[in-house]
Amino acid sequence: MQLSRGLRFFSKKRRLLDRELLCLCKNPAATPEASEAILEAGANTEARNKEGLTPLILAALDNDNPKVIEVLLKAGASLLSILACLTALAYASSVC
Repeated sequence: MQLSRGLRFFSKKRRLLDRELLCLCKNPAATPEASEAILEAGANTEARNKEGLTPLILAALDNDNPKVIEVLLKAGASLLSILACLTALAYASSVC
């Protein structure tokens, strides 16, 4: 029973960190230091928001500091998510 409570706490903490990282990467004024701190605390570089966007995609779209993208890539963020997003955007623009 104790293990189950511990796992639930860890899972909830991880979701909060993931959400925090997603929000930070969307902020144009976010710093690489803040990104590193959240990642070191356990946030997932492949977390996704409700639209399916990862921190790397959000940082590429909205962040003014390229160092934030560098931090995400060094932490293991996948470029495949950006390629998938670009492919979807290209498809959508050709259909409309």
